[in-house]
Amino acid sequence: MGRVQKRFVLPPRGFSKATEMISRVLKYVSLVSNVEILSIRQ
Repeated sequence: MGRVQKRFVLPPRGFSKATEMISRVLKYVSLVSNVEILSIRQ
C-alpha cells in the first residue's frame, strides 16, 4: 500500500512545474479577457 500511495504524490519539481503552468494559463486567460472587454467597450 505504501508504494502505491507514493506514486500519487507529486515530487516538488513536478508540483512547481504544474503550478507554474497553471499560473501562466491564468495570466493568459486574464490577458485575453481584458482584451475582449476593451474590444467590446470600443
